[in-house]
Amino acid sequence: MKSRPLPVIQTERLTLRMARPADAPELLRFYRENEPFLAPWRPTSSPEAAKLEFWAAQIQTWQREWELDLGLRLWLFPRANPTPLLGHIGFTVLVRGPAQFCYLGYHLGRDSEGHGYMYEALDSALTYAFDAMHLHRIMANYMPRNARSARLLERLGFGIDGFARAYLRIAGVWEDHVMTSKTNPSWREPER
Repeated sequence: MKSRPLPVIQTERLTLRMARPADAPELLRFYRENEPFLAPWRPTSSPEAAKLEFWAAQIQTWQREWELDLGLRLWLFPRANPTPLLGHIGFTVLVRGPAQFCYLGYHLGRDSEGHGYMYEALDSALTYAFDAMHLHRIMANYMPRNARSARLLERLGFGIDGFARAYLRIAGVWEDHVMTSKTNPSWREPER
């Protein structure tokens, strides 16, 4: 199987790219430092996430996911400096055929919030997902109390599709979610 080129997206202040094997220690540091901050918004982490080997294996899994056209995990780094890791964007559960959609997830570290990084990153990453990955629909869901995510998605042009009760188990509790999506107005069939 021919390897797909790895995406690297540059914004004014950020570099968005897939994790490399050498990034495993930085991913471990990021999650150790931010676990209490991220815990109310994410599924409970595996105890294995406290080990470097876990992140090394995840990087390989994400690489294979990309090669098989099943998803894309992008990591946010300052453009002027390869560290520290600022956050993550995931285009996951990618479905082709007549659907051409995926789910979007994202998070920033505690010290990176409030600087406009996620808007900047998602604005460019969504363009990449629509233009280079040829997706038609991107879905993102958030808990009703997460006003910051609601504002971000609205600003990015996501519309509310509905409400799902007890949608995901977050921090051990089944949480309701607001369902949103954004479609690609200029979708075209990928060239073969």
